[in-house]
Amino acid sequence: MKAIDVVGRAWASLVLLLACAAYAQAPPALPKALEWLPQGALAVLRIEQPAELLDAASRWGLLEALSSNPDLSNLERLLGPLGGKSLVSGLTAGGLTVAAYPGDRTVIVADARDASSLEPIHKLAQTLVALQKNSPKAGDRVFYREHPGGASWTFDGKQFFASMGGRLAMSSRADVLKALFQPRPADFQPLSSWTVLAEARKRLEGGAGWLFLNLALLNQDPNFRKSLAGDGSALDVIVAGFLRQSLQNAPWAGLALRIEGGEFQIRGFSDGRLPRAMAFTTPAPGQGLLPKLSVPRELASASLWRDLALFYSARDVIFPERSSAGILFENFMEIFFSGRDLKNEVFARFHPAVRLVVAEQRYDPAIGVPEEPYPAVALVFRVDRPDEFGEIFEEAWQKAIGITNFTRGQQAQPGIILDKATHAGVTFTYGYFSVRGEKDRGKLPARFNVRPSLARTGPYFILSSTDQLARDLIDAVRREDGRTPPPASAAHTLIEIGSGAQIAALLEANRASYLRQNVLSSGKKPEAAAKEFDNNLALLRRIAGATLAFTSADGQTAELTVRIK
Repeated sequence: MKAIDVVGRAWASLVLLLACAAYAQAPPALPKALEWLPQGALAVLRIEQPAELLDAASRWGLLEALSSNPDLSNLERLLGPLGGKSLVSGLTAGGLTVAAYPGDRTVIVADARDASSLEPIHKLAQTLVALQKNSPKAGDRVFYREHPGGASWTFDGKQFFASMGGRLAMSSRADVLKALFQPRPADFQPLSSWTVLAEARKRLEGGAGWLFLNLALLNQDPNFRKSLAGDGSALDVIVAGFLRQSLQNAPWAGLALRIEGGEFQIRGFSDGRLPRAMAFTTPAPGQGLLPKLSVPRELASASLWRDLALFYSARDVIFPERSSAGILFENFMEIFFSGRDLKNEVFARFHPAVRLVVAEQRYDPAIGVPEEPYPAVALVFRVDRPDEFGEIFEEAWQKAIGITNFTRGQQAQPGIILDKATHAGVTFTYGYFSVRGEKDRGKLPARFNVRPSLARTGPYFILSSTDQLARDLIDAVRREDGRTPPPASAAHTLIEIGSGAQIAALLEANRASYLRQNVLSSGKKPEAAAKEFDNNLALLRRIAGATLAFTSADGQTAELTVRIK
């Protein structure tokens, strides 16, 4: 939606949004922005501490890393002679507010330190309007008009600016700005008295800024609802279904930003309650997530609570009217597990606490190195009756490999060869692609990133994309005492990312492939795509680590903490 796009870009172009309006008599003091703007917004963005946010971005090198953004580049060239950062600080000393309304009606309000802070903007506007007036097509679409206490102007008849006292505002609709500066009717209802926003602000305020989304209105838009629907697959529902369902059922959602030292924290809130069918994502009383597993060259890890038996019990609700996604999932499960009762003989065996690990690969020189190196990924879960269930699960896994080989064979592609290996006394199964016939061992095809493996040690099952990561995880789980119950926790999803520099190095190794895909998909020039790629890597290298946690207590809560070098 256009209104939401404007909110998303507000900070990058905040000074281009400055405006104000005035009238024939000396203007009275304007109320606070949230008391000045009307109710009914689709979204509200409020930056309470613009100077602190700008200082942190400058201190962390984020502004330099984002210099390829055209809005920021143009802004820097435009405002540099006027004072640059100090000008922005003065213009937004009282905060920045963006409100997006239905009908592509968006208002951006900046409250300056005082009226004198706007003088450079007035002079700049007069100069630009004078230049535009020289165009034969300018006509009445371009003007600058002074009023007692302020001014109003437009450069193209599409974006309208106005100033009064120490307030600046901008909108793409002249009638929207005009209404804001006219006397208010007796029944005027400001944002500050809006019940749903007041409820959200109790959880959002107190930091550098916050964003409010009116989901009751947004969910009436077919495109917005489609964006929350996902692909409907079983994997999508298991991994992210809780978030989609929460946002679909919530009257509002919001994000709150805090900055402390070398960290910034974003907390997300949704007032939506999950339907009973999504109970498989909620930890049982007294239970919780398992601690993360640490392995060499680790890039990221996740700990999830997903009760697969409950998920399967609710399949008719999750996949209504026997949808194709639900039928396909059930058919494959019955094939893999030879017609066993999926709820009681298969899914009930899995402990709900599941862990995922992503790690950088080290390739065997005797085999070769893929031209495009990818990380290895593995799932680690605990099961009941591991000795009994071990062969059942391995049979299912080998059937999946067989179906993969059959499909690849139909496409005249090489298949996966299965073998056995032993590590730390644990014998496990792995698969590999033959390198016979490969002429350049330094530029192997992408399939050589994969050596699918299944290992079992004690109550743990390890399902890995490579045998190397399987070996590392055998060591990790053997260091863990499975008899110790996990701590009780309301969190159902915990994601941790290590050094951003490691991820940046992996992306750099695939530079040519990423740039080629970016140019083809976006139509950008190669030079622009390369600069954007390099700036994204610079941002990643600034990240010392990050965590993202989701809980289901009192609605849905998400907490993202990013540590900056």
